[in-house]
Amino acid sequence: MKHLLTLMLLLGSATIAHAQKGIVIGEYEMKIEWPKDQLESLENPLASTDCDRPEINWIFVDKQFSGGENGVIERTWMAEDACGNKASTVQYIVLKE
Repeated sequence: MKHLLTLMLLLGSATIAHAQKGIVIGEYEMKIEWPKDQLESLENPLASTDCDRPEINWIFVDKQFSGGENGVIERTWMAEDACGNKASTVQYIVLKE
């Protein structure tokens, strides 16, 4: 009986661990080099949502720092879906000519 209870708890945990909740941001490069005159062409990370309306809106906020030849930008990407779920992540952009 003890082993059956342990197995049920483990199976329940595995199911919960795989359930998506809100927005999940996929893998992306956390630090990149990018031409400073093409910053607007940098695409947001990929993301998914469990909302019944899968559209995700992105905005970003940049903080520029000195360093390197042209500086570094810390870009905070913020995502929100139609259900009000939110997620954010940070990307460091090393500026180049």
